[in-house]
Amino acid sequence: MAIPAAERLQTELTRQDLDNLIFGLLKSADAQLKLEQTVVEWSNGRLDPANAALGEFRRFNVESQNYLRQFFTALMVAAIRGRSNG
Repeated sequence: MAIPAAERLQTELTRQDLDNLIFGLLKSADAQLKLEQTVVEWSNGRLDPANAALGEFRRFNVESQNYLRQFFTALMVAAIRGRSNG
C-alpha cells in the first residue's frame, strides 16, 4: 500500500514501539563508540583489543538495526491501519 509522501499519518504506537526507537538510537551510539575504540586501538598497534572492539561494534550495530526495524515496522503497520480506518 503506497502512502503519499505529503499525507499526515494518524497512528497509535505502544510504549514498546517507542522503547524500540530509543534502544535503537542508544545502541547506534554504543556502536559508534566501539568503532572509535577500534580505530584508536588499531592505530596504536594493539590488534587484539582492536579486534575485540570491532566485534562489539558489529554486535551493537546489528542490535541497533533490529530495534529500528521493529520501530519502523510498527509505525508503518499503525499508519496503514489508521488509513484504512479513516
